[in-house]
Parts: sequence; structure tokens; C-alpha cells
Amino acid sequence: MVMRRSGGLSVKAVYIVDEMINIFILAVFTVVILFCTYVYIDSGRLEREADVSRYTQYKPTQKEHLTFTQLCSLNPDVFGWITLEDTGVDYPLVQGRDNAEYVNRTPEKTFSLSGSIFLDYRNSRDLTDKVSIIYGHHMEKDRLFGSFDKFEDAGYFEEHQHGSIVLDDMQHSLDIFAYLTADGYDTSVYDPYISEEDFPTWIGRIMDIAITKSHAPDENERVVLLSTCANMETNQRLILAGVLGEGKALPDTAPEEEGVVYIWIPVLITVGGAVGLALLIVYRKRKNKKVE
Repeated sequence: MVMRRSGGLSVKAVYIVDEMINIFILAVFTVVILFCTYVYIDSGRLEREADVSRYTQYKPTQKEHLTFTQLCSLNPDVFGWITLEDTGVDYPLVQGRDNAEYVNRTPEKTFSLSGSIFLDYRNSRDLTDKVSIIYGHHMEKDRLFGSFDKFEDAGYFEEHQHGSIVLDDMQHSLDIFAYLTADGYDTSVYDPYISEEDFPTWIGRIMDIAITKSHAPDENERVVLLSTCANMETNQRLILAGVLGEGKALPDTAPEEEGVVYIWIPVLITVGGAVGLALLIVYRKRKNKKVE
């Protein structure tokens, strides 16, 4: 009798333990699925927050551009716009009280891991310093500074050397002359206080360690460094060095092609709606005939 009871209790205990293990495995599996779903949704959200199309409406294309003025009113830390042709770089420029403020904050001042493209807090916003440093995250699909690793290829470098920075209704050319890598704490590269006297030595250092490059800038020119992380595991940075040109005034009105685009949008919507309605009517008529 004792053995049977003991045996019965053993079987029941094994059953309970087995059920508990199954429940635990199911719980772990559920947590993993939920976590993967969250990561997928969150990565999509980050991509949308850093997408160029999110900021297109703000891009200053004329003097006293209304939407850009609204963005500046929303966030006084917005002071300009940076573009690198055919690279995916086409964003507002901001400057915080330190270099951490906009690492995880958008130009609209909302929290986002994608952050903003921001000027070193030690530099002047009018970019009159001999060397100005601008930072941005290295993101997938060429968002923010995500295309910088492509500049290691000499062919890509030669075809993507032109850009611009808009400041106070003035558009300044930005001509890339070097691509390099450096440690994020290398003060021989990251120095916003370069003087006129120190500039030749500094630019010599930049050209010496450049991976791809064209001609070195003149001593009287201003340089902008664009910096992004190479990866999350090291302090290595990918850097583009460009010459900032003299500014020319933005036009008084937006380019004509912008107006053409906006005119065609409602036209396309109207035509598309009409075609869709016609197809729906034809479909319903055919369906009614089959029923009869």
C-alpha cells in the first residue's frame, strides 16, 4: 500500500513538473516573440523618424521659407540645413548646449534614438570658425550619415563630393575633399579651436590619414568635418572633410519645379480616384449579371 501511494505521488509530481516546464517554455517563447515584434516595430519607427521625407516640408528653398521658419520657431536650436547630393543627407542642422543633447532628440525636440545632425556646441553657428564639426548617427538605408562608409570607394568618392549648407537665407557650397577614419577622442583631428597659425599643420594631418582624397584646401578656406560612428563596439569614427564656400542668397520664391509637383499631386489623386470608381462600377455590373 505504501509503495502504490508513493508511486502515485511520484507520477503526479512528474506530471506537475512537466506542466510547469511546458508553461515556462511557453512563457519564454512568448516573451521572445513579443521582444522580436517590438524590435521589428521599433526599428521601423526609427527608420521613419530618420527618413529624409519626414523633413522635406521644412527644407529652405527660398528666402524666409515659411515651414523652415516654423521649425525654427518650434525649436530655436535649429539654425541651418545640410545637404550632400545623392547620399541621403538632407536634414536640418541643430546645436545644443552640449554634444549629448541631440544624440537622442529630433529637430522637433522629441525623443528618438535616431537623434539629429548637430553642430559641436563649441563652434559658432555661423560656421565662421576655421574648423567646424558636425555629428550624426550612422543609420541603415543611408539615413542621416549612414552612407559615409561608401566614401571609402574612390569611384563613389569622386561622384559624391558636392553639397551645401544653408544659413540665414544664404546657401554655402560644401565640397568634400577627404574621407578618413579616426578615434573619436583623437584631439589632433577633433579640435574646434584650430587657429589660423595651426591650420596648415592640422590640414596636413587630415590629408596624411585620409583614405580617399582630392586636393587639400587653401590656408584661407574654412573646413567642416562631418563625423559619424563606424560601429557601436569601438570609438572609431567615419569622417568627411569639406570646404565651406562663400554663400549666395536663396531665391525670393521657390523654384518653379516645386510648384509643378504640387499641382500634379491633386491631379493624380483625382484621376486615380476616377479610374478606381470606374473599375468598381464595372466589377459590380459583372457580378450582378452572374447572379441573374
